[in-house]
Amino acid sequence: MIITLNLASYTSRKYLIKEKINILIKDVILMLLFIMLINSIYIFIAYTFLNKNYKEIKNLKESIQMHNQPFNQEIADINKKIKIIDGAQKDYVKWSEKIIQLNEIVPANIKLTRFKFDKNNNSFEIFGWALKRNDFLNFKENLEKNSMISELNSPLSNLLLQENINFSLNGKLNYENQ
Repeated sequence: MIITLNLASYTSRKYLIKEKINILIKDVILMLLFIMLINSIYIFIAYTFLNKNYKEIKNLKESIQMHNQPFNQEIADINKKIKIIDGAQKDYVKWSEKIIQLNEIVPANIKLTRFKFDKNNNSFEIFGWALKRNDFLNFKENLEKNSMISELNSPLSNLLLQENINFSLNGKLNYENQ
């Protein structure tokens, strides 16, 4: 067994303990400063690298935008044309189908001479010739039954003659429903 003898006085022991603590605190502070210095150097290098890459990317982006400017203008022009075409197609009606439907309900002894249509208020006028009054009445009845036509009007003059009738009819077209 070894016995430790401390021959130093109480005040010198206290002084030595304080010195050890001061040296330890200085070492910790120096270590923290060293770590902060290394981190600062790392952050500075990263900042420089990122800033350089940012400038390169910004210049590349501007170069691409300048290069693509004619294409962007062409795309804008095409988009305008598409909007115009789309607007025109919204109002488009397949008249060939409507005329075929109308032709299917015309009896054999009826000749249509003229068809007028006012698109603003969807009204129409049909002018034609009928061999006999019954042919005209059959045609008128067929038009009234057709879902494409509403508010059909026929002047009384259409019914005055028995044969060789020049007639006119007017009404509204419901072409949107078809």
